[in-house]
Parts: sequence; structure tokens; C-alpha cells
Amino acid sequence: EEQQKQQQQQEQQRRQKQQQESSAAAASQEAKANGSSGGKGGAAPEKKGNSVVAVSAETGEWTEDQELALVAALKQYGKELSDRWDRVAEKVPGKSKVDCFKRFKELREMFGKKK
Repeated sequence: EEQQKQQQQQEQQRRQKQQQESSAAAASQEAKANGSSGGKGGAAPEKKGNSVVAVSAETGEWTEDQELALVAALKQYGKELSDRWDRVAEKVPGKSKVDCFKRFKELREMFGKKK
């Protein structure tokens, strides 16, 4: 019974990771298409490894809706805007400007530097 619980938990974590990687890849592609490179303001996140689980634990969980909202906001507001991250955060429910900036940087680190 305990082993079955562990297997279910591992399967759930695997599915969450796949979902986050899929969302992250979409965000990265959108950022590349828009020529996004971050922006001014906000602290750069500390690198704690490439694990999506580690990212989630450090910055709080991101729902699929929040990640999709982040991608949409990045499309809508270009990097040339001085208040880009304020505007992006307004479009992402439950996340601050710093949260959005950190998540963007994390996604770019995980998926944006492949050539």
C-alpha cells in the first residue's frame, strides 16, 4: 500500500513536470519570437538547479492558467516598455512583478538557450 502511494505520487510529479515543461517551452518560444530579454527592474533569480520541482518550491506554484497568462502578457507588452513588468503582472492573477520576472528568467534558462 505504501509503495503504491509512492508510485502514485511519483506519477503525479512526473505529470506536473511535463505540464510545466510544456508551458515553459511555449513561454520561451513566445519570448524568443518577441525578442524578449527580460527588462529593467526586479532581482535576478538565484540558480538552484534545473529541476522544475526546485523552481516550484522556491518561487511558489505556477498554475497552467498563470503561465498562459504570462505568455500572453509577454506577447502583448514588448521589452521596449519601461513599465513592462508592471503591466505583465497585472495580467497574471496572484503573481507580482518580481514573480513574473523570475519565472520568465527561469523559463529562459531552462528552454531559451537551446540552439
